[in-house]
Amino acid sequence: MSYSSTLLYTAQKDRQQRDAKRLAILQQAALDAEADKRTLLQLLQRHAALQRELDAQRAVHALDTELYRFYEKQAATQELLPAEFLLRKREFLLKCLELEQLEARLRGVEAEVRGVGRWDG
Repeated sequence: MSYSSTLLYTAQKDRQQRDAKRLAILQQAALDAEADKRTLLQLLQRHAALQRELDAQRAVHALDTELYRFYEKQAATQELLPAEFLLRKREFLLKCLELEQLEARLRGVEAEVRGVGRWDG
């Protein structure tokens, strides 16, 4: 069995190219993983901040709900003018909307966290 030096050289060159390509793929995967880790860390920090804000807003909302129930009772007994009650009701509903929007933002960040590092190809 005889080997041509050209065949040996070509085989060695092919192996080196495959090794270089494999190394490049591994390096790119490591860079992508690092970028995903940084992104994930930022998202988790944003999530924690939003969660703290949401917890505080829920505590305030509990008080607002009690106040609103009080105003409802006052309106029912005519201790509060209808126009004043409607203003209070509007304020309460706007605060409810703000709470829902904050919850939606938190869910959005949670969806982003779940999406980090997923491969779509």
